[in-house]
Amino acid sequence: MDIYEKILEEIEERRYVIHHGDEKEFEYLKKDGYAIEVVNETGNEEDSLFIEYFEGKYALFFAGTFETYIPEYEEDVYVLLKDISDILNSRKCAVSLFYNTDDFPKCMASGFMKAKDVKGKSIDDVFRYVFMSKTLKDKIDINGGRADYRFFDTSKNESILIDKKNRN
Repeated sequence: MDIYEKILEEIEERRYVIHHGDEKEFEYLKKDGYAIEVVNETGNEEDSLFIEYFEGKYALFFAGTFETYIPEYEEDVYVLLKDISDILNSRKCAVSLFYNTDDFPKCMASGFMKAKDVKGKSIDDVFRYVFMSKTLKDKIDINGGRADYRFFDTSKNESILIDKKNRN
């Protein structure tokens, strides 16, 4: 069974749409690429999971966060399929950290994390690697910001405001 079939098997009980390069919005996929949009029950595109194959690589896009996977590496295929399952079942979420600048939030970090590593944890714990950089830590301390945790089950979403010089 090839990767495409494994992905379809993983999402078979979900509502999804397959996009190809002949669609205006997806022209960049060209002839051999495709994007599978797993539609969230909210109906909002921003809540959907996109699984893309383009130029020999896979990518997951969810809630403004993405990760790439190289199918030649068996481990990457395993991680891709696991990440799809974990995101769709809300065992993994998209995390983003923003700092305020001119009353507009600017993203300083994003990625996928396990729900257990986010829920009930302090912002310092969740973003510990970001805060190892004094420059990035100072941006949050001086400007304030926001941490977003976005799940496929949107009832689990969380947005935490970060006051200037007063992080949790």
